Amino acid sequence: MCIRDRNGDVYKNLHDDPIWGNECRTIESLTGSQSVMPVVVGGCVRDLILGRKITDLDIATAFPDTARQLAIEFAGATNRKLVEYTHKQAIYRVVASGAPQVDFTDPVGGNRETDLLRRDFTINSLAMGLIGDEKGKIFDPSNGLRDLNEKIIRVKSEDVFDDDPLRVLRAFRFSAELKFDIEPETFRALKGRAEKLSNVAGERIQHEFLAALVPDGAAGKIRKMDESGIIGVLFPGLENTKGVEQNDYHHLNVWEHTLEAINQLEKVLRMEFEIFKPYREKLESYINYVYSSGHSRRALIKLAMLLHDICKPDCRGLREDGRITFIGHEKMGAVMVDEYLERMVFPGYERSFVRNLIRGHLRLSLIHISEPTRPY
Repeated sequence: MCIRDRNGDVYKNLHDDPIWGNECRTIESLTGSQSVMPVVVGGCVRDLILGRKITDLDIATAFPDTARQLAIEFAGATNRKLVEYTHKQAIYRVVASGAPQVDFTDPVGGNRETDLLRRDFTINSLAMGLIGDEKGKIFDPSNGLRDLNEKIIRVKSEDVFDDDPLRVLRAFRFSAELKFDIEPETFRALKGRAEKLSNVAGERIQHEFLAALVPDGAAGKIRKMDESGIIGVLFPGLENTKGVEQNDYHHLNVWEHTLEAINQLEKVLRMEFEIFKPYREKLESYINYVYSSGHSRRALIKLAMLLHDICKPDCRGLREDGRITFIGHEKMGAVMVDEYLERMVFPGYERSFVRNLIRGHLRLSLIHISEPTRPY
């Protein structure tokens, strides 16, 4: 079973894949007739074409009211459990400990093309046939293959942002993870809808935003998110840091200092400095730790860096000798940031981690003039 582009060039033989080959052969054996015609859809096809790791498989049938029966048969054939979700669209998820997750869905809109066209971005509006004459065939109604080749994030219609405003943030997550550019018209469309993120559940926002911070180049993505209006919606206090001049210890205003600090932090996280090399293994294990929420410590450290000086404008003072001060900004900032994270429903232990980083971010610079204190 091969994934081919429109010229017939083979991307990958999925049938021979050590993980997904068995799944696809089982599905093929259960669908001998033309009444189901399942396809692999969405991000699975995108990641296969790009050679990225696939963590689960999404299967869509070609006709309504056929996915549930196929999922039941697949669960029976593989001795796994079937779980049904029926929030907006019925999803039939087949799971087992240590086994890959496989989701089955009916086509939204009643047919395959409508189902693909309603998806968020063109690169996710792809499907690959699994059986019969469709085996290995790519279905691409939105020119997603073109955008994959050109490394572009594009929407087929601006309506996708109205259907789910979280897609405004998801565009940046895909841009960061895939190192793709957001197409100008798509950027214009999402820029006009960033305020709608205030109506999205905090649990959904936290995942997309942190995922966008994980890859290198986070400062550039944050700058574009700010241009779109996203940063002002999620963290209003950061708006006040723009243009705020600092003292002689800094060469940039507070906002630009924050972005440059993230750039320098990424050098530290990459262990570019000699001082870290003897401890590289332990440090990388600590930094790359993933919490039960699915959030990485790496992302939370970057989040803390983004927000570490958020209260400097509120604490800005001027001494008689003309020196600018920001006394107490780290303590006030820790309180403000914790309120933001609580609103986004971050787990308590993650809020505590970020809060303590912000509250203690001056300690290293002051350690040479301070008496030892208990850690907090």
